[in-house]
Amino acid sequence: NAHVLDLFSGSGALAWEALSRGAASVVLVESQVEICIQLKQIARDFKVEDKAHIIQADIHQWLQLPEIPLENKIFDLVFLDPPFQKGLVIPILSWLHKWTSQPALVYVESELSWEQLQPELTAWECLKSTRAGESWGVLLRLKLQ
Repeated sequence: NAHVLDLFSGSGALAWEALSRGAASVVLVESQVEICIQLKQIARDFKVEDKAHIIQADIHQWLQLPEIPLENKIFDLVFLDPPFQKGLVIPILSWLHKWTSQPALVYVESELSWEQLQPELTAWECLKSTRAGESWGVLLRLKLQ
C-alpha cells in the first residue's frame, strides 16, 4: 500500500511497475508536456486514473512548494532519475526528505556514486549501490530521527 513518487518519470515504467505490485498510488512528475499526455493515456488504457496522478511541472519548483497540491503528501517510495551532469541529485534529495515517510526508500539513478553523494546527504543512508557503465543505482533510506 505504498505511495510512490516518480520524479523525471519519462515513460513511467517504474511507477507502472509499482502499481502492478500493489502500490496504493503513484505520482509521476515530468516537465515535458508531450510525455505527460502519453502518461495520461497509459493511465486511461490501464484503467488506473484513480491511482496515477500525472503532473506536468518543473521538478525544482514543484519540490520547493510550501505544500504539495495533492491529497497524499507523504511518499514511501521515490524513484529519482534526473538528467545526468545537471547537478540535480543532491538538491532534490535535500528537499525530498520533507515529502517522505519515515523510513522512506529512494532509488536514484545518477552519474554519481554514493561516495560522491554521501557528504552532502546526512539525512540518508545507503542500502545498496551498483554500477552499470557510467551509471550508478543507489538505494537510499531516510534515517530514523
